[in-house]
Amino acid sequence: MTKVVKIGSKTCGSCGKMTHYDEKVTRELGYEWLNLEKGTQAYKYATDILNEVRKFFGRSIAFPTYAIYEGDKLVHAFMGATDKGTFRRRIQRETVSSKASKVIQSPLVRSRST
Repeated sequence: MTKVVKIGSKTCGSCGKMTHYDEKVTRELGYEWLNLEKGTQAYKYATDILNEVRKFFGRSIAFPTYAIYEGDKLVHAFMGATDKGTFRRRIQRETVSSKASKVIQSPLVRSRST
């Protein structure tokens, strides 16, 4: 199952702007949603996710940051605010490319091509 994780803060203006549509767009696309706001219990206990996203970028992260998971695997992440349409396209593009790479790596596909 695809899950979108938002990492942000209540004091972040860009995070507040995105709050008007990021969860709604994610759910419209049929994906799970997790909001990790700095200073909350969820944020405090999400050290594995936070460390994995920092490692993905190779540095600290800015708010908002969105991480896309397929099951338990981080497949993509991006930082920064966008308008609603760009956000939707970005989520769709990354989830489609993630699913396409799984098909290519599937043993059934490889056995057909040999």
